[in-house]
Amino acid sequence: MIWRSPTTELRRSHRGIAVAVFTAALALLWTLSGAAGDIADGLSVKSSWSDIWTRAAIRPKVVWEPSIEAPVPQLNFGNEYVSLTAVCVDGDRLRIADPRIDNGVRVSAANFPGQLASRPSGAKGTGPFAAAQVTVSDQPPAAPLRYPVGVYRVVQTPQGTYRTLLFTKDWEVPTCATQ
Repeated sequence: MIWRSPTTELRRSHRGIAVAVFTAALALLWTLSGAAGDIADGLSVKSSWSDIWTRAAIRPKVVWEPSIEAPVPQLNFGNEYVSLTAVCVDGDRLRIADPRIDNGVRVSAANFPGQLASRPSGAKGTGPFAAAQVTVSDQPPAAPLRYPVGVYRVVQTPQGTYRTLLFTKDWEVPTCATQ
């Protein structure tokens, strides 16, 4: 016969209860976070940019809670970088849309990666995203300037960050006349 002390038996039963309570709490937490809905629910390529940016601005409160990211490139305008969302097309050039921060530097729209079908005749430039002080052409671009932006579902865990591409949506750079 094996004799066990009552305190050992009590510790074992408390350990079992603690494991059961922890498991139930974890299951409840998992259920509640699922009941609240995933932040990506309802997002699609047909969603408006304002809906995507609104959801991307929501930061998760806890680890494992998903968030949304839609990273856009930064363009070099001389001595500063500006988000593509703060840029407009002015003739055959890109410029900073906000006149308060516009430094006068223009970037060739014709060399924007794979966007415009052809460069207007007589246009000059030295390469992709070449920045130079130029006179702006009155000729509108041949086609709307679009840049594909990936929209991601992001989950932060203690082990790392996991991104899942939900869809790719084109950001259409507005013309400066509509600004």
